[in-house]
Amino acid sequence: MASSEDKELGLRAPPITALRTPLRTRQHFCFSYNFDQSAWVIYMDGEMQARSNFSSPTTPLLANGAFVIGQEQDSFGGGFQRDQSFCGEVTHLNIWSRVLDAKKIARLAKCSEEYHGDAVLRWSSASWETSGETSWKTLLQEDLCLPSVRTFSIFPKRLSLRPATHLCRVGVLFVPG
Repeated sequence: MASSEDKELGLRAPPITALRTPLRTRQHFCFSYNFDQSAWVIYMDGEMQARSNFSSPTTPLLANGAFVIGQEQDSFGGGFQRDQSFCGEVTHLNIWSRVLDAKKIARLAKCSEEYHGDAVLRWSSASWETSGETSWKTLLQEDLCLPSVRTFSIFPKRLSLRPATHLCRVGVLFVPG
């Protein structure tokens, strides 16, 4: 819980969108926030999914804070719990000092153009401090924007090569030709 001296930006309201995110595919998300109007819009893959206003006016965030990605923090820059962490990949995270228009957001989502944030965070020049089981992987822009679906295999127990190969081939059906 934030003290009266802390400024914390967090959405702590009951769920207000029915946004469904497909698993194992790249999704482009944009959360747009107009400070003066307390208005927000959520885009997924360049298309508006939800919009509303915060019920009470917001206040500016103070400097010298901690920007934590993918983990809920229980104390300033810490108090992390494994079961409250994001599992997935994040790339091209940017923050702008202005609201981007819907056309620009759509071009970003389709990898038609690349814009870098001009405010607090610019993906290409940010210095990142990682902790826990975080790892880095470099992708070319072309590879990042290709449609892809990842598959996962879950084995109920550890197997040697021969039984594991047999288990993987059980789902294959051969039809005589």
